[in-house]
Amino acid sequence: MLVLIALGASPMLGACADGCADRMLTESPSPDGSREAVIFERACGATTGFSTQVSVVDAGRHPTGRGNVFIADTDHGLAPAGPGGGPEVRVRWLGPHTLEVRYHPRARVFQTESRPRGLELRLVADSSVSATT
Repeated sequence: MLVLIALGASPMLGACADGCADRMLTESPSPDGSREAVIFERACGATTGFSTQVSVVDAGRHPTGRGNVFIADTDHGLAPAGPGGGPEVRVRWLGPHTLEVRYHPRARVFQTESRPRGLELRLVADSSVSATT
C-alpha cells in the first residue's frame, strides 16, 4: 500500500502513447531563463530497464517522448543506478546555449536523433558520477 501511495505521489510527466512512463527527476533553467534541461526517468515495461534521459525544452514546458539530448541506461548493471533506476546524470549550463551532461563512464549511451536548435552539447564521462556522490 505504501508503495502505491509513493508511486502516486511522485512527479510524473505522464504515460506516453508508446507505452512508456516518464518521471521527472530534476529541472535546470538555462542562464537566460529561456530553456530548461529536464532530467527524467523513462520506463517502458518489464522487458526493458529504466533509462535516464535529458530533454531541453522551452521554459515552463514538459518534455514529450524520449529525451531530445541524451539517453542512457546502466548497461545491465555495469554502471551504478541513480535515483530514477537508470544511471545518474548531471547537467550544468555553461552558457545560455551550452549544456554539459555528465554521466558514469560505464553507462550505455544512446545517440539521439534530434537536438534543440542552437544547443551546443558537451558530453562528459565522469567516474565520480554515481548514486553515492
